[in-house]
Amino acid sequence: MEKDDVLFIRHILDKDKVCRSKNILTSTGFLDAHQQSLVFEHKNEFYCPFVLWGGFDDAERKVLFFLPDYLEEVPNDEIAVVKASFAKGVKLAHKDFLGSALSLGIKRENTGDILICEDFAQIFILPKLSDFFLTNYTNAGRQTLSCSIISTNEVSLPIQETQLKTVTLASMRGDCIISALFSISRSKATELIEKGRVFVNDTPFLKPDRPLNSGDKVKVTKSGRAIIEEIGGTSRKGRTFVTFKIYK
Repeated sequence: MEKDDVLFIRHILDKDKVCRSKNILTSTGFLDAHQQSLVFEHKNEFYCPFVLWGGFDDAERKVLFFLPDYLEEVPNDEIAVVKASFAKGVKLAHKDFLGSALSLGIKRENTGDILICEDFAQIFILPKLSDFFLTNYTNAGRQTLSCSIISTNEVSLPIQETQLKTVTLASMRGDCIISALFSISRSKATELIEKGRVFVNDTPFLKPDRPLNSGDKVKVTKSGRAIIEEIGGTSRKGRTFVTFKIYK
């Protein structure tokens, strides 16, 4: 196991210990997909119940929260959102907003997903940085920003384009699904699964031979996500028709 992984596991176990001993809510920074996989791998070592939450459904980067016995869910104010408005007609990308934040010395673990709409972006952050963003986060991609802090309840989710893709599969195994979905070889699909880059229904998918079902949400970090929309009949050669809804 990599040294960074060992240190991370110790870190989350310490958070669990503090939650247990003091009966208070404890949390990490925003975790990437690999770190989230490690959380699930070691969940049997936790004493306290935990939640991974990024501020909205389908968030990729999430904070790990350990819950004391008086809480059943994470309070909304444990994640804040910077609404960064810019001039209409201006095209700004994810890298523009992230790059501007990092250039201010903000660590990546203090920021979550960035959702970009027509004339504003929503940047999920740890609440402790709210005042810093309001004071210092003034530009992105050479464009002037006007920032305010909103709650996760006020977030506007961008409209995402989707397309349907129907394929025939010899098996509903996870590696077959990932291979067909992203047009890669089964060996490459197996590699992605074993590296912890594949999530099904927001849970790490680590067994290539495990079958998937209709309605399952599939996400591969840095590649995309889809839903198994329908599992239909069979072809003359006995292969199964499967329809995916793919998010562009």
